[in-house]
Amino acid sequence: MAKLNRSEEVLNLSEEILTDFELNRLPITHIILKCKRLARIENDFEAIKWFELELNGYNSQSLPDGISVEDS
Repeated sequence: MAKLNRSEEVLNLSEEILTDFELNRLPITHIILKCKRLARIENDFEAIKWFELELNGYNSQSLPDGISVEDS
């Protein structure tokens, strides 16, 4: 099996995530883990942090400046 280049890997994973979500094939936590992997492939550190917060929960230290727990 030939190794996929980064663009092909991103496209395939993106399509898989959308299909999983649209067809309700996986629990949302598993889909978020795939999204986190996609963010890692893309070196999108802000998205990685966001997905970690979605998986593990928010607290007052994890919120961006100017946002309070009461706002969320």
